[in-house]
Amino acid sequence: MAKINLRPWRDELRARQQQTFVSLCIATALGAALAIGGQMWRMQGYIELQQQKNQLIQTRTAELDKEIKEIKELRKRREELISRVRVIRELQNNRPAIVRIFDEMARAIPNNLHLVDLERKSTRLQISGIAASNKQVSEFMRNMDQSEWFKEPALLKVQQGKGKAVGNFFELRVQQEFPKRKRKSG
Repeated sequence: MAKINLRPWRDELRARQQQTFVSLCIATALGAALAIGGQMWRMQGYIELQQQKNQLIQTRTAELDKEIKEIKELRKRREELISRVRVIRELQNNRPAIVRIFDEMARAIPNNLHLVDLERKSTRLQISGIAASNKQVSEFMRNMDQSEWFKEPALLKVQQGKGKAVGNFFELRVQQEFPKRKRKSG
């Protein structure tokens, strides 16, 4: 006998195909969602890593800026110290010169002439004193001019003493000269 299949096989086939299609769509959507989620997670990891690197760079930059500031301060202190050392050396080098200046001045002062004030500004000396006559003042200026430690003596003022003051009050200016040292040949 012949068998007749009265079941709706086409509807079942269509339902199975539709179920397969829906399953594939869901699987594809899940796969895409997982892929996108994984990619986002990976990108987030890269972003966090880059942010950590940026933070490290900023921290290191701040440290280097601080070190640069310290170096500048140290250089400034170094320049100040070098300047001080230079001044001290200059003073030490000029120390014997001051003694020689007073020695030469004592030799240049004639009798009956007395110094009242001596002021030094750089290499310029301003001298005030009292002399019995103008002759002693001119002799003092000549003696200063002949000394190798002084040059260009210039008389600024001469005043006759008034009242009980005896002699002439004078002021003169002279340039200090540092003679070159003579080398001993031998």
